[in-house]
Amino acid sequence: MNNFKTTVKTSLFSSLIFTFATNTSADFANRKYIGATLGETSYPQFCSSANPRIKSQIPQGSTDGRFHCNSSGSTVKFYGGLRWNRYLALEISYLKPSAAQSSFYTNNENGEYAKAAYQVETHLLTAFLLGFYPINSNINMFARVGAGAWRGKLSEQQSAQFYIPQQLSNGQFTAQLQTLDKDKSQNHKGPHWGVGVGMNYVYRSHWIWRLEWEKLEPTGVDFNAETLSLGLGRLF
Repeated sequence: MNNFKTTVKTSLFSSLIFTFATNTSADFANRKYIGATLGETSYPQFCSSANPRIKSQIPQGSTDGRFHCNSSGSTVKFYGGLRWNRYLALEISYLKPSAAQSSFYTNNENGEYAKAAYQVETHLLTAFLLGFYPINSNINMFARVGAGAWRGKLSEQQSAQFYIPQQLSNGQFTAQLQTLDKDKSQNHKGPHWGVGVGMNYVYRSHWIWRLEWEKLEPTGVDFNAETLSLGLGRLF
């Protein structure tokens, strides 16, 4: 994440230098555009909501173990839109973040163990209305608000190996090793809303460097997604 933030700061500084190096201005009236961005998506509430869910899957007596939660990862976004004028645009975007994962594992010297995992994968399609504030002929700050549809897969895995007492025919007891494996997944979909802010730098009237932050909140789940990304687009 630190390396990505450093890259973003460097790119922003380079964009400012380009601004003073060119006098080319962009005409935005009724121009279509497309683009793609790469960045990082985080799920701020994911770990706090996933860990209790994992604890409920762990066999009793196995609560002393190791939790691991990864609530952020790389993301890719594709977008396209129509820039009506210098101040307004309508845009549609598709966002695919990396999966968020949380897991637990515990074992002992007898070979017994218990582990559980919870994973969320999402796809988000969003329509945004963008409002621009021109800094000069090449740099525009913007804010966005929109809504769309999301689809996700929630997967849960549980695995355990433990000894249980077995009574023999002679009345004595012995310990037998048992293995338990459970996997289930659920597909979810529904509406979501989103907001965001960012900056466009237009180079030679056609190319757009974009730096942006956005927050998307799907309904039906108890976490949202926040994305910081940098990308390149083109005006037509």
